[in-house]
Amino acid sequence: MTHRTNPKLELPELPNSIPNFGAVVPTLAASGPTATSPFLIEGEFGFADGNLRGGFDRVALCGRIVAEGVTLEAASAVNFVATPGLIHREVTGPNGMCIESAIVAPTLPLVAVQWSGGAGTGLKLHLPSGGGGEYNSDSNVVVARNAEDPDFCVAVGVHGANGAWAVRPSDEGRGLQLAHDLVPNGVITLVIAAGRPEQVRSAFNAVAHVNAHSVRATSPADDVLYTVTGLPEIDDGVAWAATRLRNALAECRLSGPVAEAGHTNAPHAFWAGTGALASGDKDSALRALALLMDAENGGEQEAWPAPVLADLLAARIGLGTGDARYVRKRAEGLLLQPGRLSAGHHDLGALTIDSIADALRYSESAEQIESVRGLSSQIAPVGGRRRLPMAGVTSSTEVAFLAGALRHGASPPPTGSLELDRMVSAWAEFPSYPDTAWTAWRGALTEGLKSGPGGPGSWDGAESATGIGAPVAGALLSALVYGLLGYLPDAPSGRTRLAPSFPAHLTSFGVSGLRLGDAQISMHYEREGAIHRFKLEPKVARVPPVVLLEPLLPGGRLTSARVDGDLAELDSTPARDGIRARIQVPLDGDREIEFFTE
Repeated sequence: MTHRTNPKLELPELPNSIPNFGAVVPTLAASGPTATSPFLIEGEFGFADGNLRGGFDRVALCGRIVAEGVTLEAASAVNFVATPGLIHREVTGPNGMCIESAIVAPTLPLVAVQWSGGAGTGLKLHLPSGGGGEYNSDSNVVVARNAEDPDFCVAVGVHGANGAWAVRPSDEGRGLQLAHDLVPNGVITLVIAAGRPEQVRSAFNAVAHVNAHSVRATSPADDVLYTVTGLPEIDDGVAWAATRLRNALAECRLSGPVAEAGHTNAPHAFWAGTGALASGDKDSALRALALLMDAENGGEQEAWPAPVLADLLAARIGLGTGDARYVRKRAEGLLLQPGRLSAGHHDLGALTIDSIADALRYSESAEQIESVRGLSSQIAPVGGRRRLPMAGVTSSTEVAFLAGALRHGASPPPTGSLELDRMVSAWAEFPSYPDTAWTAWRGALTEGLKSGPGGPGSWDGAESATGIGAPVAGALLSALVYGLLGYLPDAPSGRTRLAPSFPAHLTSFGVSGLRLGDAQISMHYEREGAIHRFKLEPKVARVPPVVLLEPLLPGGRLTSARVDGDLAELDSTPARDGIRARIQVPLDGDREIEFFTE
């Protein structure tokens, strides 16, 4: 079934003037000569990907692939600067050289590509369609809609070029082929928008202010976790990962045919959710939880049970944010259907029960909490819970992997994803083997920043748009917060444990945006010989949080400790290759804690 023309379809209008957005100075960027490797730029409403050498393989908006094979003929890119939502490329062709800038608008279903100069001779792209439909066109705008979804339309416009669009049904009868001659004429801008007609009109109007949108597209996600180390490959890498995760878990990215075709992978959604929570992004964590709940009806997942993962993620959201609404609903369902914590998942089930009960500690009755804890007797083997596998002991179940990573100290078996294995293993190893874990974690962080599976600044490929979020980026952030920093929030009680396990060579490390309910905590660590100095700072806290600081310190003995210059009571325990110091402070203001070792 092919498209047919319909002159009654409303054509959105392009602004008379479109600013140049190629001059924006990015906050986050990766650059270099192009290679035959991928790139990915994205926003909350979609993504664009392709090869660094030129063109765009796919443009996705509102959960649909809306354009394919966007090609500037007879042109090739030689250098690039990539950011999370915008890419600049230096393009050469028969008409000389030009700068190509492409943006995925952060908060609109809009992609724009701009060429300053005259490198290419023509522009081609394909508008795919699964069931035919209708289209209308004039000199510079084409709008099409699918017969199967008449409320959704795609509009393509070109500004600054002479002539008109050439439109014809594709040879396969599925979609439209568009072509436009590009005679060098200053700045030429291609605009692609999708959604309901009113969304498309708003997106086209917003092109008049695309330079303002480009500032956000090149910056880290707002109000989330960030590190302060002075090392760009760490600080920029963490910022990139948090931004990638937020975009991948955006509401508009998790619906539509593209997302549905992905068939939510339960453990991947879980890792994405834990990473969002680690970065302080509650809304994204809740969307990951919704994905897990949708996956509950997706058939048997014996190794990675979606219902149990949903219970556990809801509990961790409650512990991190203090919001018990979601974990309360999961607890009520669990009491009605305790069989989902089967004996085959007793390690994971026991962890889940403990987490749910802790998250409900101050919001439910003692009787209700005891009923939840009593579920342990239905899943634990006779004689008590089975011990988790220790390091060096082979386990064959993914469940042991998950439970071990969350409790620390287990040797995880393969998950099927080498990248995910690497990150979750680092998470589990940080408390006991910080040097080994740091090497693996930083190596993966740097690799993704330079050239990940989706291109520079990526740890997951564009398949993250298929409804599973960004699991590797999520595990990377979880390894940082829950592994390296040992951050265990208990928002219902207003307390948190902060137990950093830094590698021996690391003498300074800073992090901001650790969330505990409505509070944010910043930590900065410095080491001068045998003096270990921690500065803790609370932000946006109605009730001062209490921090149990338990750092792993090199040395054989803790000789003294000070809080804001005053001597404090000594408390430490032996640990592998050092000692684990311990001190508790109310964070009712900035605090400086010093440990002296020998």
